[in-house]
Amino acid sequence: METDLIYIVYVSAAVKKFSKEELLSFLSSFKRSNESKGITGMLLYCEEQFIQVLEGPRSTVEQLFEKIKVDPRHNTVLKLFEKPIDQRCFPEWSMGIHIYEKEELAEIEGYSSLQDALKKGDASTQHAHVVFRLLNTFAQTVCFRP
Repeated sequence: METDLIYIVYVSAAVKKFSKEELLSFLSSFKRSNESKGITGMLLYCEEQFIQVLEGPRSTVEQLFEKIKVDPRHNTVLKLFEKPIDQRCFPEWSMGIHIYEKEELAEIEGYSSLQDALKKGDASTQHAHVVFRLLNTFAQTVCFRP
């Protein structure tokens, strides 16, 4: 059993609409980097917004999150959760990705309020239930192991 593990969940606004090809290119780079650092997780993307879960050793995840906060591909990076964990949720994923379509998100209760709040830069933990619905929907319906 690994020790001193945490996960961080954050949301951010992309600076532009990224193509599927760009996102898959990012994923390839993220996977290589994360594998070498012992980080696992998933990335969700739709309508110029990211939701990401990072998990791994505390110091490594915290260092990566500091880099993410200044990454020029997005702004308004808001950490929703940082918690210690006993075991990983995504132990075999150096990084998984799902690109949501608008129609899928319309079915997630509360997503539009998260989207509006993020655009204003005031999304907070009150939007956590929306994030968890998205993560659960992804995990239950469209998961794949990259």
